Amino acid sequence: GEKEGERERERREQEGLLFLAALFLEYGLLWSPFNFEIKIQLLRVYAYMGAAKAMERVWKTMDVKNIQYESLSHYVLPFFIKVCV
Repeated sequence: GEKEGERERERREQEGLLFLAALFLEYGLLWSPFNFEIKIQLLRVYAYMGAAKAMERVWKTMDVKNIQYESLSHYVLPFFIKVCV
């Protein structure tokens, strides 16, 4: 009915906004390829989109080492789990 149509419209709008966010963040990385904050936000957007391969690609560029895993895990672990489960 009408409510289902409204929910579908909202879902499509949210997907479009996530796509635009990913697009702008990726564009930002072209200008600042080592910007860690952009990469973290991009990971979050891709997680919401369910884009595991894109998350993996970004994560690999972050060159996270040893103790950084502990300090960064609260940013990415919930999203990796969400996508992988």
